[in-house]
Amino acid sequence: MKKIALVLAAAVLLAAVFHTAILTALGSYLVKAGPPQKADIVIVLAGDASGHRILKAAQLVREGYASKVVVSGPEGQYDY
Repeated sequence: MKKIALVLAAAVLLAAVFHTAILTALGSYLVKAGPPQKADIVIVLAGDASGHRILKAAQLVREGYASKVVVSGPEGQYDY
């Protein structure tokens, strides 16, 4: 029982020390970024507080990659 507790404590300590590296690696694995491709619509999931996602969507529409944008998020958040 002591060995299991020791191994568990070591794992928690290692996870705490290396959490940034671990989470960065996991996030990098999930992102499949490439050049934009033409689409029917741009979907902005929940937007973001600073508006960067919405501005990027608008840029993609201006550049002709899509003709419409749908932004999800709470009602009244973006006022349009």
